[in-house]
Amino acid sequence: MVYPLHPEWVEYFDLANAQLPLCDRQTHKSKGEAVCKYFARQDLPFSIYFLRYAWAIRNIGYGIPDTTAARGMGHSVEVHQQSYQR
Repeated sequence: MVYPLHPEWVEYFDLANAQLPLCDRQTHKSKGEAVCKYFARQDLPFSIYFLRYAWAIRNIGYGIPDTTAARGMGHSVEVHQQSYQR
């Protein structure tokens, strides 16, 4: 799950009423692989990891605590700080 960082998105996309799919670890991994392949087929000039990086940087800009951002990205605070706050 990725949380919206622009507060207006919650209302704009009606995220308060979003119906989330059930995802286990394997489903999550296969969805990520599918998105990577889709980006490659579309010949996009960036990978999904650039989107992840942008999300992490927005956390910093909005003053989201490192612990919250790291949890949202699925890694430790140390990894978050080393990867996105250098």
